[in-house]
Amino acid sequence: MSAEDDQGIAFSIAHDPQRYRLLELSPPLLDLLSSTDPPGQTFQLRQVHISNSVFVLQPAKDGSLTAVSKCEATLEAIPQSPPCISLLKAALPVHSDEEQPIGPTSSKSQSKQSVLVDTPVSSQEFNRAWVDLCAFELEGRAWIPTSSLLWKVWRSIISASTIKGLPLDKALDVQSLASMVEGDEIHIPAFNAIIERLQDEKSAGQARTLRLSHRHGKVAKAH
Repeated sequence: MSAEDDQGIAFSIAHDPQRYRLLELSPPLLDLLSSTDPPGQTFQLRQVHISNSVFVLQPAKDGSLTAVSKCEATLEAIPQSPPCISLLKAALPVHSDEEQPIGPTSSKSQSKQSVLVDTPVSSQEFNRAWVDLCAFELEGRAWIPTSSLLWKVWRSIISASTIKGLPLDKALDVQSLASMVEGDEIHIPAFNAIIERLQDEKSAGQARTLRLSHRHGKVAKAH
């Protein structure tokens, strides 16, 4: 093909350009988007102005190109470590053993899922903070227990395990233990929250064992 036959590509700029915001896919963000695992990282978006304008092109059937948008800045995703514990404390009411809510209240019940949607953190970070706080759902509403409620539940667990002869450092019959503490007017969701807080990560999905050596003292201080 001669130079005279090469007509190039027809190019035009739209009279009514659209507004686009370009997101820079950094390696950590690209890995996260490519993964099938739940998101485990929070990113903060920052607008960065660029020295050269970037045109967003739209091809036509005749082979021509039209610039439908002109971008003079991009969005950069910066990894963050949000204060998940503080965010959940600010969002959730506190439940005492007297069943009197303390702290943030709302006429509209907030489920765990609703709080997750409204909290600017990843689902994995949210769930880690939820477990660390021994948070639980009761009648469709999310709560954080007071120290007195934690102590009441833990005391009932110790009493029930002693009566039934269940060593807490071995695999637990959680269902049997739950039926016993329920007789002490213990909310089962609060009981499950403490069991999950103390559960050995290695026993997830198996017979539950508790890590008491260095986490026992944290129970009463969890909130």
